[in-house]
Amino acid sequence: MRPDCQTSELKSMEIIYPKQLSKIYVPVELDGTKGKTIFQIAHRKSNTTIYWHLDGSYIGSTQQIHQMGLAPGEGIHTLTLVDETGESITQPFEIINKRK
Repeated sequence: MRPDCQTSELKSMEIIYPKQLSKIYVPVELDGTKGKTIFQIAHRKSNTTIYWHLDGSYIGSTQQIHQMGLAPGEGIHTLTLVDETGESITQPFEIINKRK
């Protein structure tokens, strides 16, 4: 490569939802129970296993369809995703309550 060539490191994963520093309201279902927000990840290799962590605790894994319904409590949280090759991505988000 020439010294003046610009390179960009392509990541294998991208967080589709939530975006960086999102403020999320988790709605209440019609029956009164707390709903869930669907978190979605894209990976270049869809059959790769992704391991999900919320605030440092393992919460599950996905393969092919990288979506997970979560209902974290109010406050700032950190979502960390690690694929089977060890690549990771971390993103903070905030859960807010509906103000009356």
